[in-house]
Amino acid sequence: MATYLLVLPIAHTIAIRYIAFYSLLLLTLWAVWRYRLRLSFPVAWAWAVYAAIALCSVLYAIDPAYSLSEVKREVVYGILALVLAASWVRSTEALSRIIGVVVAGNLLMVGYAVFSIVASGLGQSYLQEGSFSGVGMFSTYLITVLPFVAAYALQLKGTHKTIYYLLLVVLALNVIVLYFSGNRAGLVSLLVELGLAGYLLRDSIFLPTQRRVLVGIIVLAVALSGLLVKQANDRNVLLQSELGSTAADEPDQRRKIWHVAVENIRAHPLIGAGFGREVFRLRNPEFFKENTNYWHAHNILLNKGVQMGIPGMLAFLGLIFAVLRAVWVPRTRRQQISPLHAYETACVVMIVGLLTKNMTDDFFVRDGALLFWVLTGAVLGAIGGERAAAPHE
Repeated sequence: MATYLLVLPIAHTIAIRYIAFYSLLLLTLWAVWRYRLRLSFPVAWAWAVYAAIALCSVLYAIDPAYSLSEVKREVVYGILALVLAASWVRSTEALSRIIGVVVAGNLLMVGYAVFSIVASGLGQSYLQEGSFSGVGMFSTYLITVLPFVAAYALQLKGTHKTIYYLLLVVLALNVIVLYFSGNRAGLVSLLVELGLAGYLLRDSIFLPTQRRVLVGIIVLAVALSGLLVKQANDRNVLLQSELGSTAADEPDQRRKIWHVAVENIRAHPLIGAGFGREVFRLRNPEFFKENTNYWHAHNILLNKGVQMGIPGMLAFLGLIFAVLRAVWVPRTRRQQISPLHAYETACVVMIVGLLTKNMTDDFFVRDGALLFWVLTGAVLGAIGGERAAAPHE
């Protein structure tokens, strides 16, 4: 699992990913048969509803073969990733080790991004589109792992100060490369994550002993706001120089895409065109000819609606909210943040951040989605394991 997590976000590692994933799957089946390992399947009912609607969409799909392959890649692999992580990660200690691997992988990714920026002599405004399987996927990756890197650093604050301060530098580098990704939704999503984290941890960070953390959150929020404004101005200047002085005043093309997607859903509210992002292109071939960037709805919920109708949208939202409810259990006021509480908070923040990020595009697919389900499964597995190990009154 550590190997799989380490290589999952890295481009051009498909062979290693498959070897690690199927090795883990086979070893898990062996452990179930030989050592009676108990599999854990959190929020199984929500997954069952979503999977059933996704599979039914194949029956009315424009391209059934394509939709069936997408169900396998996004639903079946998503379930397996969740179950494998939840079955093996059964304690806070195991979860911390897994997050340590995520932090190591993040250091590799961010280190390469910084190298790319410096090697270009800062002559390029942003990272090139070909980097990291695309800057959209890369910025989504950063939004996914940043809460866990912060949670990992937080638990080392009082015991390993040198590592703690090094991780603060890593977090700062994450913000810098997120800016250089050129993805405006990334900075907005990070602001949302920061605000939500502050709210969820308000009982702890407003204490006099935690004022540094509170000040740090405020300073970061101000810095992110400034970077967002600068990024918007840079984009307008770039558009004016490349496409003319009126380009910056033109409305975002997503509005046209969203309008078409909404009309698709209105036309067939109970069914869609079949599972998979590319069915938007198949359903609207003339619109796609107008611009080849119009190949999906550029919104995670609208994509689900185009694919599976309103039932698919509701099933997906039900799955996400079921995960949120399973991860976040209301707790009494506390002054200390335990490691598990920090990771629970990070998971909730990640979910909300990713939903925000994917409201203007849809990168919740392939390795990005699998990373999400592994991290979510690991947190849910640790919660279940700690709950089972707790003495019963």
